[in-house]
Amino acid sequence: MESSEKRRFVDNWLDEALRQRGAIEPRPGLAGRIMANLRAESQRVTRTARWWQLVALAAVALVIAAAMLMSLERSRTPKLAVGHPDVPQRVPPEAHGSLPAPVAKIAGRHKFRNAMPQRQEQFPSPQPLSEQEKMLARYVRQFPRDAALLAEARAEFFKIERTEQGIPEQDALPTSDQLSNQPNP
Repeated sequence: MESSEKRRFVDNWLDEALRQRGAIEPRPGLAGRIMANLRAESQRVTRTARWWQLVALAAVALVIAAAMLMSLERSRTPKLAVGHPDVPQRVPPEAHGSLPAPVAKIAGRHKFRNAMPQRQEQFPSPQPLSEQEKMLARYVRQFPRDAALLAEARAEFFKIERTEQGIPEQDALPTSDQLSNQPNP
């Protein structure tokens, strides 16, 4: 066999093999099996979609239930009406035994909600004097000279302290003499 004959033989053999391969009919029932697989896949996808729909529905139901519980809890919690004159703004310590006021608020489940102070007509709004301020006012009324000497000594002490720390005089707070000489706005 020569090379041209070998080549022709191989070409004929390949052509015949390809013709036989292309002439094969599909097995019986192949179309039916493909259609059955497509239906099964469609049903599987539908079941999966239904499962996700149920999961989403359960999640929405949980969120709604939690919101309703929180709303119910808020309605049970005593509220402090800010700015309403008939409602006391603070819970007295006696209401919760011997606990101090901040702890009594926590014990009373107020947890500092609505802790904003009542808006006053005048700023700065006048407040009642604290116990220390009352004691200072009493001291100044009873011993005016001693109070003035003490105030001057403290002012001198602060002045010396500022100079030791290197704070310039213009950055220092004004003294009582400077304040008394200023016009009242």
